[in-house]
Amino acid sequence: MYLPVAGSRRFFVFVGPSLTFVDGHYMQNYFGITPRQAAISGLPQFRASGGLKEVSFGLSSTWFFYDSWFINNSLAVDRLLNDDARSPTTRHKVQYTAGFTVGYDLR
Repeated sequence: MYLPVAGSRRFFVFVGPSLTFVDGHYMQNYFGITPRQAAISGLPQFRASGGLKEVSFGLSSTWFFYDSWFINNSLAVDRLLNDDARSPTTRHKVQYTAGFTVGYDLR
């Protein structure tokens, strides 16, 4: 849940934590290793189940610099939890994300 911490009509900043919950199908597709995949890759079989996937904290800022044109910047750090953190395919339990967007608001 991101909350506004600063802002005006043309510039605003949001920060906050978030939790990601996923089902078992998602987890098995992205983090599980089937017997066939294990035979091919040499990695151990791994059955991933659903639940709490990660906890995150992020920051997002948006600036409307000309009429409906805007720039958005975002930064986040994610900590993988449970089966996705234990999966043989996971190399880093802490992950970082950065984004930069130039866009046009059609409203």
